[in-house]
Amino acid sequence: MRQYLIADSGGSKTDWCFIDVCKTKTYFTTKSYHPSNCDDEFVESEIEFWNKHQYMMEAELHFYGAGCYTLDGREEIKKTLKDIGFENNIVLSDLHGAGAALFGETNGVVAILGTGSVLFNWENQDVINVIGGKGFLIGDEGSGFYFGKLVYEAFNNNELSVEQKSVFSSVADLNKIESAINSGKHKFILGELSLKLQDYRLLFKTYHEQNAKSFCEAHLENEAELNISVLGGYGYYHRDILRPIFESCGVRISQFLRRPIEALVEQRVVLID
Repeated sequence: MRQYLIADSGGSKTDWCFIDVCKTKTYFTTKSYHPSNCDDEFVESEIEFWNKHQYMMEAELHFYGAGCYTLDGREEIKKTLKDIGFENNIVLSDLHGAGAALFGETNGVVAILGTGSVLFNWENQDVINVIGGKGFLIGDEGSGFYFGKLVYEAFNNNELSVEQKSVFSSVADLNKIESAINSGKHKFILGELSLKLQDYRLLFKTYHEQNAKSFCEAHLENEAELNISVLGGYGYYHRDILRPIFESCGVRISQFLRRPIEALVEQRVVLID
């Protein structure tokens, strides 16, 4: 009987599940294992964490991570995991995690609408025909980041209503946002705005709609009618606003999934000896 450790790492956190020999599942969350975070200080802090959970490190690790679609990204994470103490690990991208979670062994089309965004085909349990994924500096339409960007730009251009401006000012740390933009590290702070404005989603509905339209324009040009499944917190929490926009673009949403970890775990449990 084997033990498994499943990890799904995004830009802001990593969701984990340890599956022991009795198929008991233990879920927990740590810092993001994005390649851009993996410096010596990060490794030292994670060694300290995992030293308290040594029994989990003997499991077979299946790691799905943002920033791991490129060979350089995967190699960076493999090195980081080995430095922490994980010897038995398989590293794939968050795109592979999304495809496996949504479709498993069947084929389909996946849109990730989280902090960032990307569209791709899942065929024969592999990622095919990636559209988007250019990063927040030149893309990420349809994401939480892009929504935050739209609202922040509207605020700076004095395009928000009095009520919108009041709400935005109450939840946004403008000095922190400006500082992050000046340093070129504003993806996550703008992405967080969709969460901070969650209770006011209808007040900012037009910006969510504009965001979805931008995704369709950037990713679905000249496409015939398309069936896709959506993964990611931004898409999941705003699905009632986003779905009609996608439908107007000829896109049918088969399912919305907030995060992949539970589906990835359920697939792995089935395969355990």
